Amino acid sequence: MLTLGLVSNYQFVATTAEYKPLEGELNGLGTVAYSPYIPLGGMVGTDTTLTADLGLGAAVPATVVAVAAIGIIFFQEVDGLYTQFASGNCLQVATAL
Repeated sequence: MLTLGLVSNYQFVATTAEYKPLEGELNGLGTVAYSPYIPLGGMVGTDTTLTADLGLGAAVPATVVAVAAIGIIFFQEVDGLYTQFASGNCLQVATAL
């Protein structure tokens, strides 16, 4: 799973006494991309490529930051159906940078 989100810088507006995003149309815009199910046993076979497309068609301005995260969701196949494991019932991968 690949998640991508945009966050704008904010500016204080004295007339309304509140902070407003400099790029309101981009602030909070995000998407999630999923790979096909990948079995844990054996070889995967090929590289896994995930692409998150926000459909902007232009570069993100300097007043906006893009935040991306990669995650692993563990599923169990039962009778041909995939069921997500509860968070306490599977391997958890965590890192702090």
